[in-house]
Amino acid sequence: MAEQRFEPQMFSRAADVMTHYVIPLYIDNWNGLPEQVGTAFLVQLGPADYLVSAAHVLDLRSEGRLYFYSGSNIRTEVLGQLCHSGKNVPRDQDNIDVAVVRLAPGTPRPPYREIERLAFEIHELRPRLLPRIGRDFAVLGFPSSKNEFRRAHGEIRAKAYAYFGHSADESVYSELNLPTQDHLLLNFDRKSGINAQKEAVVFPKPQGMSGGPIWQFHSEDENDFRFGFPVVGVAVAHKERQKLLQGTDISFALQAIGILQTGG
Repeated sequence: MAEQRFEPQMFSRAADVMTHYVIPLYIDNWNGLPEQVGTAFLVQLGPADYLVSAAHVLDLRSEGRLYFYSGSNIRTEVLGQLCHSGKNVPRDQDNIDVAVVRLAPGTPRPPYREIERLAFEIHELRPRLLPRIGRDFAVLGFPSSKNEFRRAHGEIRAKAYAYFGHSADESVYSELNLPTQDHLLLNFDRKSGINAQKEAVVFPKPQGMSGGPIWQFHSEDENDFRFGFPVVGVAVAHKERQKLLQGTDISFALQAIGILQTGG
């Protein structure tokens, strides 16, 4: 495994910035209360906003109203044209598992100043920034177990968590038949977490983080950071037995944005 190259204080400073770019997604449960089901991020391109998440998360639009909060008490439904991977295979066999919605006209546009949430500009997404091996990454999202609905106050307390880790070795990608140009695999040690309050914590179970962005956090090539930490992937799965977090290269989200932009 690669030698550790960063310190907890560096983690926390980066996590503080990155937190502004992720949003939790919700559906209402059988009691009519918000249930957090995934993470997403927004990308602005010209006059349109695109919501990016894992395809299995956005599939939940078929089961009810999928929404996020664009203000403290402003529910914003995820409406608009959808483009997703795995159209010809069952979702559990779709290793790409990425989807994008071009948000419908009338949807509130970021930035969402009240809750301090921003959208990425398209140039911040860097496809196929290879190699993976020997580089470090950060994943940010909202573990469902750390989202709390306070019935008495009618408010949600959502905590974002950041995980910083090394890419798995090349042999791991080969064993799982996940080529590095399309996928990211991060060694996942739950004892190495940081929450949005900059506290070192035992990382919670990552269910609910699917759809969160993956940043490249360390590289020997300074050109990789011309526009800050580049977004290189979308988190899609936790491989618990192998102790890995799996992501998909951001190129698939960019392809979907391109299709939606042209009305495909």
